[in-house]
Amino acid sequence: MAFSSSNRESIFRQLNLISSEKDLQPKNEAERHFLKQLLSYVRRVLLYEDQKLREKVNRVVPVKELLEKAMRKRDLLKKENNLEIDTRDLFLVELLAWFKNSFFSWFDVPVCSRCSNSKMKFVEYQTPNAEDVKNDASRVEGYACSCGAKSRFPRYNNPLKLLETRKGRCGEWANCFCAILHSLDYEVRFILDSTDHVWAEVYSTTEKRWMHCDPCENAIDTPLLYEHGWNKKLIYCLAFSFFEVQDVTWRYTTQIDEILQRRSNCRESWIIDVLMKISAILQQHLPNDKKEYLCERRLKELVEFLFDPNQKRTVKESERHGRQSGSLLWRLQRGEASSNTTMFTFEISESNNKIVYNCVKDEYSFGDKTFEGWSKCVYRFNNVFRKEENDWKMCYLSRRENSIPGEGVIEWNINLSKVKWTSIEIFLMSETYSNGVVDVSAVTLPDNKVLPLKTNTRNKIERKSVDNCDTLLVTTKLRGGTSQVGWQHAQLFRQSLLKDREKNSFEINITMN
Repeated sequence: MAFSSSNRESIFRQLNLISSEKDLQPKNEAERHFLKQLLSYVRRVLLYEDQKLREKVNRVVPVKELLEKAMRKRDLLKKENNLEIDTRDLFLVELLAWFKNSFFSWFDVPVCSRCSNSKMKFVEYQTPNAEDVKNDASRVEGYACSCGAKSRFPRYNNPLKLLETRKGRCGEWANCFCAILHSLDYEVRFILDSTDHVWAEVYSTTEKRWMHCDPCENAIDTPLLYEHGWNKKLIYCLAFSFFEVQDVTWRYTTQIDEILQRRSNCRESWIIDVLMKISAILQQHLPNDKKEYLCERRLKELVEFLFDPNQKRTVKESERHGRQSGSLLWRLQRGEASSNTTMFTFEISESNNKIVYNCVKDEYSFGDKTFEGWSKCVYRFNNVFRKEENDWKMCYLSRRENSIPGEGVIEWNINLSKVKWTSIEIFLMSETYSNGVVDVSAVTLPDNKVLPLKTNTRNKIERKSVDNCDTLLVTTKLRGGTSQVGWQHAQLFRQSLLKDREKNSFEINITMN
């Protein structure tokens, strides 16, 4: 265990005395609020060390299933691409996707238990009852329905309770996910964005650095997401772990000078002193070699901020294509790795002559085989990922989230050289908004004839219409769109997560002689 119960109580007592130290006393209301918030999140993180929590996490998380997926992915990457990736890092990717897609759910407003109205109105904050207090709910939201029914939503902070309720907003999401990570022996930080968001950082022992990890977004290693994707005006990003509290704002911005101008309510020197004091209290029971290790690691992180900083970067056009920078885990998950990580070809035969993809299941069917993951069976792709909208309960492929969307490309390769075919039917679903465009074409090889295709209709290619076709390349290009959500304006395979589980969003049928 990281702390004994007596050590933890001792730490809590010392934390409460910080404001009484002459050099650390807050000078204004902003500093008093800042310190109060710091101490609140330190206490929250320290509560992750709990045997009951660890046992419950191991009951609710399908560790064996996720580990098997991670190991299959590891072996496949090694076999097909000669890539060595640590199983724990791949397990983290699987865990994040499971948490987002299968375990936790977003809470907006309650559904009326009397009339099933999904638009109940917030009325007031209510006084927590004994059960709420027991589960660290300092606030309770009260709602009322037009039918007269009432509902309440306690904002629980106890991760044990969150493992039961499995719902909330970003605070509950990050809190529960961090608790799960700690219980599975990952070194984790709870990140507080003072402009109202929270997420996690996980220390990768293979990459020797902290990686951004947002369970609400199913996002790994995308620290500029908030500033450039969400257009946030960041002020403080603070990292809370068992052994330290650090200011990590530099990781999440390319505009540090602007941020420093916004940080005018609290003295920077006072913030540094308070963070160092809290970290010293947290580390007081550690052996000297552990303290030295943490100090060395923190110095490396500061060097990362100062000499390889995000603030010297811009979000360039080249960064909207297949990335070479950033961790391979992130690029694989986002569909932004270079094309040589796929190169899949459908080998058509008499028995394998139908290709099907379902976006809800995120699964291909080809003959008697199934393949998990939209990118598994593509020949190449660029600037594309699979998006799930938790609020609208929809899923689709689109360009990666970016304030200035570039072009997204997906290509499927179909080898027809071993069969005598008479016709090919191709069907793809798509939706566009604003000035978004989805272009689809088929190219016959080796004669290189380009055949335009239409989405949401069944396109038929007759053998007699092409001179020579041993290979067919089906290419989709996503482009256009305006504003910071322009990447969403061209969507491929859009389906309802609730209604379309058995409906195919992509089909290719080959008819033989």
